[in-house]
Amino acid sequence: MLVLAQLGGYLNKTGQGPPGSTVIWRGLRRLQAYREAYIAFGTG
Repeated sequence: MLVLAQLGGYLNKTGQGPPGSTVIWRGLRRLQAYREAYIAFGTG
């Protein structure tokens, strides 16, 4: 879950609260974009 949050812009700083749903959603969307690019372009 932390990886998704980091993809969504979560910095994981001391004193920062847990990631919210918006950050997780952004991370999921970015992961989907990476997946689509991987399918379209392959590994090289």
